[in-house]
Amino acid sequence: MFPRFRKPFTGIPGRRFLFFDWISFSVYLLAIGFSFFAVYSGAELNGRGRIVIEGRDGSWVYPLEAETEVRVAGPLGDTVIKIEGGGAFIASSPCKNQTCVASPHIRRNGSWTACLPNAVVAAVEGGAEGKPRKKGALTVDLGVW
Repeated sequence: MFPRFRKPFTGIPGRRFLFFDWISFSVYLLAIGFSFFAVYSGAELNGRGRIVIEGRDGSWVYPLEAETEVRVAGPLGDTVIKIEGGGAFIASSPCKNQTCVASPHIRRNGSWTACLPNAVVAAVEGGAEGKPRKKGALTVDLGVW
């Protein structure tokens, strides 16, 4: 019923995988694995970063190792952001659907969370070397809310 093959298919007929083919194939796999790790690992800051909170009334910067609760006023009311355990999260907000409260803790450089209906944004900045914030790194125009 099905056709039978006498030899397994190796790509180019009559050519086998040689030693340097295996080396180049291994190098490609290592490069792909390293790239995947570098992009998706996101190296946690372990308290060396800072959290930048922006609301309608201004911007606030706190170290991630701080254990504090920040109330940020918005058009709907106060959004409460808790900073603890080297991370931050939105504990409560007056918005209707509470998606921001259900969002996970932010700990990694570049991670952020927001309550868009209440115009509050929080983002983690910094790195292992404690690099300063780039001008305009977190730009959110809250004047349109």
